[in-house]
Amino acid sequence: MKCENCGNQSAHIWRVTYIGNERIERCNGCSDIKAAANPDVWYGYGSGTHTEENIADPKTGQPIPFSSKREKADAMRRAGVREVGDKVKGYRREDMVPQNRRKYFT
Repeated sequence: MKCENCGNQSAHIWRVTYIGNERIERCNGCSDIKAAANPDVWYGYGSGTHTEENIADPKTGQPIPFSSKREKADAMRRAGVREVGDKVKGYRREDMVPQNRRKYFT
């Protein structure tokens, strides 16, 4: 579809807002819409503000605080890291570290 605001022909995410009776339509090209509605990151922390040592600002080295899946996805984007999970089930398999793997060849 074509965005009415910027004329982008390949717009795929839309945000429509109303100010009074005026309808304002924006797409992913002319607004700050970049992430999916529910980011695909693991978030099992519970409520409150959390940090991880691997999700840190590259300039200062300080951990970036987050309190939701969206904020964690944004912090990971800013830090330049991504989650690595199991390709089949999607979660990290801590039991598959090298010392716990079954050895087929000796």
